[in-house]
Amino acid sequence: MTQPIFIESTDSDNSETFIKFGFGLAGINFVVHFGFLSQLYIANMFLYGFAIAMLLLGYLKRSEPRHRLKLADDGLTFYHRANTVFVPWENIQRVGIPAQDRIDGGKEYDFIGIKVKDPELFYDTFPLRLASKLLIEQRPLWLALAGKGCATGQCVPEDFIDSVECKLGANRIYRGLIAMFVHRSEKLNELLGFHFYINSNGISGTPANALKLIQDTKNENMNR
Repeated sequence: MTQPIFIESTDSDNSETFIKFGFGLAGINFVVHFGFLSQLYIANMFLYGFAIAMLLLGYLKRSEPRHRLKLADDGLTFYHRANTVFVPWENIQRVGIPAQDRIDGGKEYDFIGIKVKDPELFYDTFPLRLASKLLIEQRPLWLALAGKGCATGQCVPEDFIDSVECKLGANRIYRGLIAMFVHRSEKLNELLGFHFYINSNGISGTPANALKLIQDTKNENMNR
């Protein structure tokens, strides 16, 4: 068994800097406020608010996982602050950078896409909390594709409306939150060719390098 390869996340970068800056700003403002001023001025209120915002941003960034992906002998693990999901190499058909040729003339989106061989296996083990977060985070991509699916660009086609019930294959029916995730993933697969999307803006290095590393690791382990 070889050592796993980790692809770092950039979402947690500079978290300590934001926290230290927030505490420092709040401390300086506190000293100036109570040591040299007779009352609380608008400027002090603004600085307190700004310090709180920096602290919140710092702690939010600190909650992000250090690694975004782990590439091991048996498969790929995706890390998110909401949860993790594991996809075995045997269930990955292909990995690539999504592009909508018919609509955007080959424009590439800021994601690394994963197309699975057995969608039911993938959905059945997908954490609900992570599905909920990804539905929100990937909404801009969903709405962009929905807008391009009508003549005016301002409407939302009926098949882009989230459904609380989704049928997959001949007999499998999903309901509730996971049904919304399944419906969206299947529609994205129809349009872009992938079921699962990893935001490449949160990955250290270039998307092309990360993609090559994933493909090489998959091929190496599948050919053993």
